[in-house]
Amino acid sequence: MGFYACMNIAALGSHCLLPRSSPWQQIFISMDIGATACAGFSALYASITDELSYGFRAADEGNGSKKYHVLNLLLGNGTLNMLAFIGLHIPFMAELLYIGTAVVSIIIVGTYICCRPCCGRQRCFVWLVFTGGAAALSGLPLDAILCRNLGPHVNHVTILFVGCHMILVGLFLYVQEELVVRYDTVAGAATKEAIATAAVDTAGKEAVTVERAGSGTAVGGENASLRKRK
Repeated sequence: MGFYACMNIAALGSHCLLPRSSPWQQIFISMDIGATACAGFSALYASITDELSYGFRAADEGNGSKKYHVLNLLLGNGTLNMLAFIGLHIPFMAELLYIGTAVVSIIIVGTYICCRPCCGRQRCFVWLVFTGGAAALSGLPLDAILCRNLGPHVNHVTILFVGCHMILVGLFLYVQEELVVRYDTVAGAATKEAIATAAVDTAGKEAVTVERAGSGTAVGGENASLRKRK
C-alpha cells in the first residue's frame, strides 16, 4: 500500500502539477515508475511465498522466516528503484519496469487468490479485485468515446486509475479478512478458553479452601463439646 500511495503521489506531480520543463519532472517520473514496479513486485512476492498463510506462524516459531523475506524485499525493491532512477536511458527499461511488473503481478496474484481457499467474505473481495481489473482495461477501447463526450476531464487514464484503486482496496480487504478470520478469531478463542480454564481452576481452589475451613470448624466444635462434658 505504501508503494501504491507513492505511485499516486508521483503520478499526480508528474502528470498534473508540474510543467514539462520543470527540473523535478524527471524525478517524479522515476518515482512513479519505481513505486509502480515495487508495488507489483511486493504483491507477487507475497503470493509466490504464500506469506499470508505461513509467514505469521513461521515468524512466531522463530525460524528466521520474517528476516529472510524482509531481506529479499529490500534487495528486490532496491534494485527496481535503482533501475528507475539511473537506468531509464536503457531502451524499453521504463516500459519493462512500469508495464512488465504490473502484468506479471496481475497474473500471479490473480491466480493466487483464485486457487487458495477463501474464508469469511474473501470471495466478495476477489470479485472486487477482478471487477477493478476489468474496469481498468475497459478504458482503453472507450478512450475515444470518453474524450469525445467528456472532453479532457475523463479519459482512459482516469478509468485505469479507478480500476487500480478498486484492485488495491479489494486486496487490502482480502488480507484484512484473512487476518481477522484465521488469526484474530483463533487467538480470541484461545484467550477465552484460557480465561474459562483459569476460572474453573480458581473456583475449584476456592471450593477446596471452603471445605477445609468447614472441616476445621467442625473439628473445633467437637473439641469444644468434649471439653464442656469433661
